[in-house]
Amino acid sequence: MLYYYNQNYSNCTALPGGLYVYNIQDLSFLSNVTSVAGEVWIEGNPGLTLLTGLENLTSIGGNVLLQKLHDLTDLNGLANVGGNLSLYDLPEVTTLDTS
Repeated sequence: MLYYYNQNYSNCTALPGGLYVYNIQDLSFLSNVTSVAGEVWIEGNPGLTLLTGLENLTSIGGNVLLQKLHDLTDLNGLANVGGNLSLYDLPEVTTLDTS
């Protein structure tokens, strides 16, 4: 699936729907995305330590859910949430700073 995305949508900057990321350890393939019209769910990604790849995401129209990210250390790169921000089971995150 990731190969398909990179081959066909790597220059995509706006996602008209939601974004669901599961079981991926590197979000850098999303570095061109600046807006997501719907929700963003990042869940169950063992080995994902940083949100690098989301730093250009300036607009999220819906809610954001981060869940079961046991290796994530901070929320840097995540800003401009349009709806609710829900955080569950992030044992290594010690600050809510998103700068």
